[in-house]
Amino acid sequence: MTGNGKREPLVNDGVSLPVGLLDVLARYPHVEGYIAALQSPGITAQLRDALSPAHIGFLSRLPFPDRASVLCLDWHSASGSRYLCDQGFKVSMVIDRPDVRLAAQILCQGASHCSIGERVPEVLSGTEKSDTGYNAIIIGPDFSHASDDGSMLDSILAQTLETGGYLCIAEKQEPLGSSMPSLMARLPISEQLFYESVLALPSVECPELLIRESFLHEHPQAWHHLARYINESGEVRLAGSAPIQRVWQTYHKYQDFPLDVVPRFRVVYRRDHWAISPIHFDFLHVSIGNRKPEFWSLAVKGRGREEVSRERTPWGELPYPNANLTFAPPATHTWCSEPYRAGKTLSECLLSALALDPIEVLTEDPFESLIQSYWTFLNENVGRGTECLIDLLPDNLIVDPEDGLLPFDQEWASGAKTFTPAVAFYRGILYFLSRNVLALDRLAHAARFGPTHDDFLSATCRTVGVSPAEAAGECAQFEKIFRELTLEKYGVIGHTTMLKRRFGNQEHVQISCLLEFDSPVHDSLVNIPFAATTAQRHAECEMGFPITGNMPKKITIKTDSTVVGARLHSLRVCATGQSDVHELIRLAGHKKIILAAERLVIDDDASIKDAVESGPIREIAFAIPFEGIPSDSFRGLSVNLAISWPALALDLRSHHLQMKQNWAKEEALVATQAELGSTVDQLRTRTAELDLLKSSKAWRLAEFLRRIIYRFIRPPNSGLAQPPSAVEQLQRPTSAPRERLASALHEEIKGFESVALAVSNDPIISVVMPVHNTPKAWLADAVGSVSAQTYPHWQLVIVNDGSTKLETREFLDRIDDPRVTVFPLTRGVGISAATCMGIDASQGEYLAFMDHDDMLAPQALQKVAEKVREKNPDVLYTDESAFSDETEAKVNGYFGVPHLKPDFSPDLLLCHNYITHLLVVRKSLVDVVGGPRSEFDGAQDFDFLLRLTEKTNKIEHIAEPLYYWRQSSQSTSLDTGAKPQAHSRGARALTNALDRRGIEGEVLTANAPHFFRVRRRIAGDPSVAIIIPFRDQPRLLQKCLSSILARTRYANFQILGIDNGSVDQLTLEIKDHFETANDRVAFLNWERPFNFAEIVNFGVSQSPTDHVVLMNNDIEIINNDWLDSSLEHSQRPEIGAVGGKLFYPDDTIQHAGIIVGIGGYAGHSHKHKAGGDRGYLNRLNLVQNVSAVTGALMMVKTDLFRQVGGFDADKFGVACNDVDFCLRLMELGYRNIFTPYTKAYHFESVSRGYEDTPEKKARFEREVEAFRERHAAVLAAGDPYYNPNLRLDVEDFSIRARPES
Repeated sequence: MTGNGKREPLVNDGVSLPVGLLDVLARYPHVEGYIAALQSPGITAQLRDALSPAHIGFLSRLPFPDRASVLCLDWHSASGSRYLCDQGFKVSMVIDRPDVRLAAQILCQGASHCSIGERVPEVLSGTEKSDTGYNAIIIGPDFSHASDDGSMLDSILAQTLETGGYLCIAEKQEPLGSSMPSLMARLPISEQLFYESVLALPSVECPELLIRESFLHEHPQAWHHLARYINESGEVRLAGSAPIQRVWQTYHKYQDFPLDVVPRFRVVYRRDHWAISPIHFDFLHVSIGNRKPEFWSLAVKGRGREEVSRERTPWGELPYPNANLTFAPPATHTWCSEPYRAGKTLSECLLSALALDPIEVLTEDPFESLIQSYWTFLNENVGRGTECLIDLLPDNLIVDPEDGLLPFDQEWASGAKTFTPAVAFYRGILYFLSRNVLALDRLAHAARFGPTHDDFLSATCRTVGVSPAEAAGECAQFEKIFRELTLEKYGVIGHTTMLKRRFGNQEHVQISCLLEFDSPVHDSLVNIPFAATTAQRHAECEMGFPITGNMPKKITIKTDSTVVGARLHSLRVCATGQSDVHELIRLAGHKKIILAAERLVIDDDASIKDAVESGPIREIAFAIPFEGIPSDSFRGLSVNLAISWPALALDLRSHHLQMKQNWAKEEALVATQAELGSTVDQLRTRTAELDLLKSSKAWRLAEFLRRIIYRFIRPPNSGLAQPPSAVEQLQRPTSAPRERLASALHEEIKGFESVALAVSNDPIISVVMPVHNTPKAWLADAVGSVSAQTYPHWQLVIVNDGSTKLETREFLDRIDDPRVTVFPLTRGVGISAATCMGIDASQGEYLAFMDHDDMLAPQALQKVAEKVREKNPDVLYTDESAFSDETEAKVNGYFGVPHLKPDFSPDLLLCHNYITHLLVVRKSLVDVVGGPRSEFDGAQDFDFLLRLTEKTNKIEHIAEPLYYWRQSSQSTSLDTGAKPQAHSRGARALTNALDRRGIEGEVLTANAPHFFRVRRRIAGDPSVAIIIPFRDQPRLLQKCLSSILARTRYANFQILGIDNGSVDQLTLEIKDHFETANDRVAFLNWERPFNFAEIVNFGVSQSPTDHVVLMNNDIEIINNDWLDSSLEHSQRPEIGAVGGKLFYPDDTIQHAGIIVGIGGYAGHSHKHKAGGDRGYLNRLNLVQNVSAVTGALMMVKTDLFRQVGGFDADKFGVACNDVDFCLRLMELGYRNIFTPYTKAYHFESVSRGYEDTPEKKARFEREVEAFRERHAAVLAAGDPYYNPNLRLDVEDFSIRARPES
């Protein structure tokens, strides 16, 4: 506390927790307002999960003896740890995250027998543990046993199991290629060792559903619990989608559920100590969400039991429900058991019925029959004068063929007279529409009553004689009171607004409401998504916020930034108590609301006058007036808002802002064309003058003399454009080694001063250099380049690996520098062993690996230190330059021939060691991984890099040639045959890496020695749909389809052609021929104006397959395994889009990946290079990561395409849509792939044509401008897979000249 009584932020281990969070934690065990505080914008997601009480339910069902001893290893649940302390257990916690560790220390203050630390030895040294080990060890998903004392951990795990304890291991997903968790490998092998899995959804960090995996196989309907959280591919289910019944029934039939990526807990125990499993439940459902603490509940089905019990979550001091109310509540929480029921719900049956065409139903309409049954059921169970269940929604009713509708998961009851069967029916259908919105969008007959949800609800109510208008008012009032009673915070759309939504309209806009306090941790945020069709006119919403002592200062409303600004119609803010309401703000009319605002943010090109008159608002804030209202008289704040986005009702081309932007671009285009025309005229004049000059006698005489003079003058061979080849240098006669350091230093250090670093804790960098019989001149270059470093904090460790040359030994003996350590070995041990000795002798925090005949640029280590301070990497590498003894000076700003590398590309590294030099690694990581291994000598650096990159993703690249790599006829660096075993050892290193990573595949040689291809096995038999948009061009279409059918080895594919209005009779005949002759081929019509993105999206929406290939109709397949080569990568969960190698008809390169930034937005890699060209550093022949691939031939997982939202048809109807899509994939963490093993001809734009008309050019410029605006950050940062020293005005990887120092 400060002198004025205010609490200050608590700081420990370099991290601090905000004051507001300290107040929240200090109130424990009082938890009122706890969840709302955790959801404030100032709390990180990781810290929110760590403090959430979601883990308490699982812990409460695990068996612990009295006074149990529990060890938690990187299990980031501070609340769970506090729960264990509250039970009187001895708890030891190892938490690596400083913020979580600090929060746990605060939350567990006052708890006896509790120890918290960062490492295992640190925690165990401060605790008393009996010889019988722990009763339980809980291990988090990110725990790395390699970071602690391995023998100590092994002993603890074994002792715990042998004395009757158990391990609870959290895993984010099932390990590939293993049925047992990786930590099991550290346990002693025993037939008594057993484990049981508990699936945790949506995550082990914050589980809502915990279901015993074996229960899925034991009970025929258990999959219903799982299907609500994951889709048929095992990925997170989208809100509003519904399970596909037949798929899940097939999973159960074959006992093969999609669980590969489902997070879980594994409880490991010995069967000789446990007669039955420690898992005593079939499933456990935790209900917390935004509820008030008194309504936190657990629904538990005991193992093998036929009932489900509901209990309060045992954490903190929970107030008794409704204890503080002075009036009868409209609903009460039921704490009782109910029979376990599972099966097809009424909601699922209604969806199945809506899939049928009512015209084709010969007997009674099944949908109407189900609706009548639902109405009858409600009349029998609701509104009989006594308390009745209110969760009688279609999702909570099982359809039993014999017993009719059976309720389950009934948590709430009500005795309110206003809760009638009509209100219950209206509420049930309303929830059915909102919870199945995506599933209904896919059913054409869902719109049988009309295009909107309101049409559906009104018609359904009239079917059973319910007045929609009367029921709507009663239902809205009941829901409002129910929300205020049970939720701490909420944001909802009004019923009337919600029902305006149109079937099939999945576009959304969003509004955010932020309640601001003195402390950011108390800030409370609510986001509400509106369907676009509901937000066109007068959309109503309501938000509720808790207030637990501190008074909010301001309320801010933010509108969707992707849509032209909003118009506000009304705003009402009220402070609510138990029975009274204080109105704080009440405004009506857009102009009055604008004028009353404290802060206003409008569209960039709008004026304040525009905002007042027409409403281009982005953000608006109001001060909250609390004067005269006692702070203890209310407990919440409610906000009612009416808003609209009028632009959504208009064609964007007719909107005045869009027109203004288009007009400005048109004017700029006209001005540019006029300027260009003037420039062309000037060029023509100058060309004519030059031609006249060349025809003169003086020019002809000068040309003759130039040829005579330059015939006898050879340009230097160290030039950047045409460096000597390896073959040329190997064929030259051997010459004496020469020192080149002086030339390099003269060029590099000119105009450069040594910088005294201001930071006192700069890292020491140890340069490790094994030496063997190195010529003195070369060794002097290497050592001298280290001594000349502008960075002072370095150590050079030289290991003389048994050199027999006198000049080498004498040079090393004469080194007199305290920063240089020389280790002489009497006999050679090989480069790997020598390097490991140098590593052991290094004192630096980082290790830099250097060859004995190479050089460092003078600023190399300084640049490394700067990157270390900026990014704190584990692995770092730089660009390099190849030079020879003949290299005299820099050319185009480079000493030697630069090798410019991409940022870290995991897939490129699996094909070739492109990193090589200069490699810098954190020493602690090398201690974990181990140094280079002698059995891989010749490829030891490749093996070393593969092992390093498996242990960290903190890898940085310095895009400057800071390492000079010597090439000489006396060196093996030029001759790939000089080390005959290097290639085979590289292949073996790669094979070992695949085994470690659990990758099933084989290692093949690519196009040259030391280059590889990892060919992965395709798991299962995934289905593929090839989507081909087209319009006429029958010859192209025939060639495309024929090449696919004739040259596709992979069998499980189908072709779906999307016809965008073909009229050519030959096209129609070709369609009929292929559709009749081959059941793989089908066609759909898209009768709308050409919009490539829309056509692609439509095609994917009609594809039920696992993967889709987007293919232009001007593609001709070349190789038979093209589809296998793309699918082997598309199946990988971390991969987004996969593209291939496309050729022009003249066999030059058309596409080998897309580079962002070329030409101001994007360009194709190596465009127009010869088809057999190796490309820059052989890039045309290697699988590699790229920022984007062309939509002319792209493969992607179908669900991923839909998850990302497909191509953006609004902004990029024709151009840029594929690049935009790929960049959005990268933003979500996916990597895109170019594979040279998928090959095809591309007759580019033959079908659509080029951008050769004013209209097309204008449209193209608009789309490019939109691309630049959306991806400005990527364009500014540069393509990570394209070195910034390469030119952006060409597509051939030409190197950009650097200015001379």
